[in-house]
Amino acid sequence: MSFYSDLEDALYKGTTESLTMLDHADVPAIFSHTNGTEPASTYCVINILNTQAIGRAAESTTIDPLVGFVYTQQYEITVRFSFLGSDSGEVAFNFFENINKNRLVREKYQTYGISPWRKSDVRRVPQLRTTTWLS
Repeated sequence: MSFYSDLEDALYKGTTESLTMLDHADVPAIFSHTNGTEPASTYCVINILNTQAIGRAAESTTIDPLVGFVYTQQYEITVRFSFLGSDSGEVAFNFFENINKNRLVREKYQTYGISPWRKSDVRRVPQLRTTTWLS
């Protein structure tokens, strides 16, 4: 798999498991810009805004006869989590409060090789959404 696919999988699994642990199992997570239908209930939108390589790649000192050299690269990823729906305020604040402070939530992400590092403030940005077909 590619780096970006692995990143999306890790973000999706970490977010859905964190929301379930925070008693929001009914809040689905979707990625932005997928041209899919929006859920009718409260939901989370994951938007990957930026990927930035940090420093140089690290190279292994031994050669694995099956793989060869192993290179690792650290990345800083900027992600926006948007919560939409009737309970979005409660879910967003609960998620915001727990993503860095709650060890169990951090471990949900670390299980998949990513870790929340810093976060911005919660902002209320009203958006007009259509969840049904218009004729």
